[in-house]
Amino acid sequence: MYGKALALAPDDVEVLNGLVRANTLIGDYDEALSWGKRVIEVTKSERAWWVEALKKPGISPQEEPTCRRTIKSLGKLEAYTHLNSYTILATSDSFEAALKHLSRASELDSTNAALYSRRAELLVDLGRHAEALTAIDSYLSRTEDTFESEDVRRAFQLRAACQAAIASD
Repeated sequence: MYGKALALAPDDVEVLNGLVRANTLIGDYDEALSWGKRVIEVTKSERAWWVEALKKPGISPQEEPTCRRTIKSLGKLEAYTHLNSYTILATSDSFEAALKHLSRASELDSTNAALYSRRAELLVDLGRHAEALTAIDSYLSRTEDTFESEDVRRAFQLRAACQAAIASD
C-alpha cells in the first residue's frame, strides 16, 4: 500500500511518516531510521517554505492562520520523528546518535517536559552529569506534575545523584 502511495507522492510527509511507523512496528529499525531521515528532510524543507510564505506581503488574514497551523504541524511531525529515531537508537545503545535526535526534538517541542527528562537520563548514562543537571532543571521547570508525582520525585533523586557525581569528580 505504501509503495503505491509513495510512487504517487514521493515527498508526502504522511506517506513517509506511515513508512516510519510501519517499519518501526515490524521491527525493521534500519528502514524506519532511513524513512525517518527522509521525513525530517521533507518537513524541514516544507516548514521553511511556509515560513517564507508568511513573510510575503499581501498574505490575507485568512491565509495566515493556515500557514501557522501548517508550520506547527510540520514541526510536531519532525519532533515525533526525531523522538522515534531516539528511541530506536537508544535501545540499540547508540547513545550519542540518540542524543542528537532527542536534542533536536527538544528544540522543536521545547514545552514538552518529558523530552528533557529522557535527555537527562540519557546524559547520565553517558556520564555527562553537568549537562544532565541542566536537563533535569529544564524538566522540572516545564512539568505540570506536582512534587508528589513519581516522575518529579525521580527527577529530584537523579538531580541529587548528578550533584554527587559532579562533586566526586
